[in-house]
Amino acid sequence: MITSSLSNPRTRQESNQLKRVRMIVDCLSPPVRVVQDESLAQPLCLVGSTLRAPHDCHARYMANMGSIRSLAMAN
Repeated sequence: MITSSLSNPRTRQESNQLKRVRMIVDCLSPPVRVVQDESLAQPLCLVGSTLRAPHDCHARYMANMGSIRSLAMAN
């Protein structure tokens, strides 16, 4: 599916500039908690990481459409 800038909210456009590839491997998998090792000198920062669960409403939408995987690329 190709979308134009008219169909994408401004916040999504800005987010796409930072993260050009978004991937959901399995929308039916439960999220996994990330635990920080206490011996790390600085707190773990996952800002900009692609290691995150899809939003609940997006996972339900994908499941309802019969799709469990998603790959989106922005230019």
